Amino acid sequence: MVNIKPMKALLHGGILLGLVGISLLYLFNFSMIIESFYYYYPGSIGVVNIIITRILILSLMTRTLFRKWFKAEKQFFDDIPFLFGLFFLGLIFGKFLDLFVNFSYYSNPIQSLFISKIRFILLAFYLVPMLYLSIGMLLFYFSINEKHVKVQNEAYRNKVRIKIVVFIIAIEIFIGIMAPNLKTIGIFYPIVLIPSLFIILWLFWFTYRRKKLSEVNSLFLTIGFGMLLLSQTIRPILQIIFGENPSMIILAEFLDLIVFSIIFMGFIKKSNYN
Repeated sequence: MVNIKPMKALLHGGILLGLVGISLLYLFNFSMIIESFYYYYPGSIGVVNIIITRILILSLMTRTLFRKWFKAEKQFFDDIPFLFGLFFLGLIFGKFLDLFVNFSYYSNPIQSLFISKIRFILLAFYLVPMLYLSIGMLLFYFSINEKHVKVQNEAYRNKVRIKIVVFIIAIEIFIGIMAPNLKTIGIFYPIVLIPSLFIILWLFWFTYRRKKLSEVNSLFLTIGFGMLLLSQTIRPILQIIFGENPSMIILAEFLDLIVFSIIFMGFIKKSNYN
């Protein structure tokens, strides 16, 4: 069980530190941002509006999930509201970095590459909560089979789960550091993300079929993560065909906004298995 007061302080401190870092990044590059904004006007207005809208909605989702976790009688680190609250929180900071990369893409490609690397590494960490939960459920599924005797031991399952998560994070960080250009990061982004999303999709499909996790709506989550998996698969192809232009960015962000709204509904709406 989690000691709630220190956890609240740690969470609020981490958010404040992250916001300070983002603010300084924008402040030190303010002239470049203004220059890029006017250079790509009016397309830049649409990009800024859709990304800020998504940040605001993600913030509301994150706040709702954390409040749900804090109001529970007991709190544990593997509770779904906490794990996915962290996931949405990571997405918020990721969108701030996405917006900055969009501004610096042409005016300062070296800085844009550096921030994109940080964004890619951040991806590794905000996928951790979902992977931790999904791999745990996957190992539990194997433990039901009598052939897998070792996996039936909970302590062994936890060790294996942690090892798999650490291995995935290490690979993603290595790719992020070694990527020589933005094109390479763009290629590896879906390669890293899609397998993780597939595991998460399987988790909620499995819980829906087995009528588990009644505190969330597994059907909504299966549909939402299925749509997210599909969009992340198609997006690189569309970028190759149409390029990374404002219209493409706005369309992609709008579709993601719909997808994450469905996912959020899955977290706040309980399943009705009757």
